[in-house]
This record gives sequence, C-alpha cells and structure tokens, in this order.
Amino acid sequence: MIEVYRITSDMATTLKTVVDNVFPMLAPQGTTLPFITYERTGFVPEGSKDGEYGMTIHYNINIITTDYTSGLMYLDSVRDALNNITSEYYEYEVEVNGSSEEAFDDGYVQHLSITIKA
Repeated sequence: MIEVYRITSDMATTLKTVVDNVFPMLAPQGTTLPFITYERTGFVPEGSKDGEYGMTIHYNINIITTDYTSGLMYLDSVRDALNNITSEYYEYEVEVNGSSEEAFDDGYVQHLSITIKA
C-alpha cells in the first residue's frame, strides 16, 4: 500500500537538505528566516482489484526569506533537490505545476506548486 505519510516524510527530508527549518503548514512563531512550509493540497490513489499500486500527491511549498534574491536561489535549490528525491520504498517522479511570489513586511515568499507521483 502506498502511504501518504512516507511520501510526505521523504519530501520533507529532501527539503531539509536545502533549509534546516521545514514545517508542515505553519512555522512556529519566532522562527528565524529562511524557512520552508509545505501543505498537501490533494492526492489521487491509483489502484486495481489487487490493491493500491501508486499515488499522485499535490503539494504547495513556501520558501520564506529575508530578501528577494536569496528566495530565488532557494527556489532553484528546492527544485533541484526535489528532482533527486530518494526513498527506501518508492521511486518518485516530481512535476512542477507553477510558482508565484509575494512580499510582506519582513520578507519574501516564493510559492511552488508540485506533484509527486509514487
């Protein structure tokens, strides 16, 4: 059976190779920049009468930095890392669906929308 937990854990471990602070959905108040948050936005199991044999999971990844230029560099590093995601259990195919960016009072956010197929 394909597991959402294991796939998400492998993705989070991969993100930690780029930035030490990686959190599901929200970072704790007071977390220093840079950090990454991620959220699962959906999944589609693939199966047959014999059981589940694959899964497609959609995620939004947010890279929060103090300056715009470093945000773009981290974005490139995240994309490179996700293209090399590894697992003891599954082989992954990662597709980037889109990205956007925004600024706020104390920093910048690079948003990345991805799909992981296992």
